[in-house]
Amino acid sequence: MEKPFGIGPFTFGKIFGEDEHNMWLKSFMVYGWLGGFAYLALTIWTMIISVPLLFKPRPWQPIIICTLAAFVAHLVTHFVIDNDHWRHLFLLYGILWGAYAAERTSQRRQMAARQPKPNIYRAAIARAPVS
Repeated sequence: MEKPFGIGPFTFGKIFGEDEHNMWLKSFMVYGWLGGFAYLALTIWTMIISVPLLFKPRPWQPIIICTLAAFVAHLVTHFVIDNDHWRHLFLLYGILWGAYAAERTSQRRQMAARQPKPNIYRAAIARAPVS
């Protein structure tokens, strides 16, 4: 409570004699309240958007299955080791968010294809002055 912006990197080890090896603890201790809750929100939000993509038959569904399985394994690993510096973890975040963006784009295209297109020629003829 005395340091809401976190204690900084490597300070935990100086205070307690050993580094924190729990990503959830580290996110609050090193990055502060804002950083801890932001990382927690990113993780939860990523799961919320990714899990429904598993059940939609799309060309990228096999990629989502593999990526989400690896992502969940990394979340379990968060309890054992601080893996926020593992670059491939953020690659997994990027793949999942990219698949979500692809799904949203696909949905928008499907909705646009269902809407009737206005007949601009008929509207122009109706407004044309009669001579």
